[in-house]
Amino acid sequence: MISLDLTTEYLDKVRDNQSNCQCADCDSENPTIANMSWLLVICKQCASIHQRLTSDFLHLQSLLSTSCDPYLVDLLHDYGNQFVNQIIDNQNLKPNDQSSDIEREEYIRKKYLERNFLREKNHYTQDELNQMLYENVETSDYGKTLYLIILGADPNYSEKMFTVADHAKRYQQIKQMQMVLANGGSFFFERNSIRNIVVFFLVSRSFGIRFNQK
Repeated sequence: MISLDLTTEYLDKVRDNQSNCQCADCDSENPTIANMSWLLVICKQCASIHQRLTSDFLHLQSLLSTSCDPYLVDLLHDYGNQFVNQIIDNQNLKPNDQSSDIEREEYIRKKYLERNFLREKNHYTQDELNQMLYENVETSDYGKTLYLIILGADPNYSEKMFTVADHAKRYQQIKQMQMVLANGGSFFFERNSIRNIVVFFLVSRSFGIRFNQK
């Protein structure tokens, strides 16, 4: 059952950051939808475009919901639209509150899917991005983590059976962990649970362990 509980607590906190009082994608006033993955606040009209284009890698949530993650809300307050749009945006091509869905879709596609609006060209290899992300989640530099993810670092990168989320958790960097999870990251054993069961079964058989059968 879908919870209908609503609150303005999270929305009010996020709007303490003035840049979050306008949609990150079209500058419409008083947006209420959070892009929890990239720490942006957008309007409902732009959110409907995102649902069609970016739902496989970006997580949207109403800031009026009581189920918002408080760690991500803190990060939305501290970073938000101004910070992210300094990384990836094009004011000259940005739609406005009167723009059509076609105009919004073109902008959102270029910004989030094609990433044409990066202010600084990505000079890193995929391996370099992944390694920098893995190392950075040991710290409280949340802005750098977000920057690396926007550049294309893999939130499911792993070393020695520890994913990026696992690594952040090991260092007790809970906000880092939540940000990685919001971008599609996962814990190693969660991501590999079926494979682990099969491996355990095969290893157990090789050692002659018998399982009770009913």
